[in-house]
Amino acid sequence: SDDSASGMIGIGTSVAVHNFSANGVLSRHGSYVFAQNVTVTNCNNGFACLYGGNIRTGSGLASNCAGDGFRITNGGSIRAYASRSHYNGGSGFSILQGGSLDIVGSSSTSNTGAGVSVRYGGSVGARSVTASRNVGGGVTVRYGGDVDARDASITNNSISDVYGFGSGTIYVGGATYSTISPTLNTVGNGSVYITNT
Repeated sequence: SDDSASGMIGIGTSVAVHNFSANGVLSRHGSYVFAQNVTVTNCNNGFACLYGGNIRTGSGLASNCAGDGFRITNGGSIRAYASRSHYNGGSGFSILQGGSLDIVGSSSTSNTGAGVSVRYGGSVGARSVTASRNVGGGVTVRYGGDVDARDASITNNSISDVYGFGSGTIYVGGATYSTISPTLNTVGNGSVYITNT
């Protein structure tokens, strides 16, 4: 599905999108896509927002995509409560250059990139998220942005469970994790702050 120029698409529920070289569900330029309980596999990115697009899904699944499972580029928002993203070639949930991603209660496992990734600004609400066995790390912020990963389970990820570089904030109060960088409640790695509040 590709919705642009401020339109709206309601995909419906329990729809599956498979085997497209393009994005499975795409919203851009202020458009809105409602995609409740939609499954996307073997596409470029699973769910993607560009330039201010908006996607609302619950219980969505992105699996075995070449890029990211859920991705925002240059602004926009995705709300994906209780959704799953796994075995993707990129990150499970990703923001590049701004946007808002709300993934409360979701899981991101066994992705080649990070479980949750923010680069060059953006905000992720990741309370009670599970991020495990991701090659690129569990929760990462690079060059600006913030992630609320309170009460999350961030375990068994390569590189680091929680990592930040080049400014940003990651909240991990009540979360389960093993490795973090910089050290908890200390500013480091280019003004990144990881805090347990």
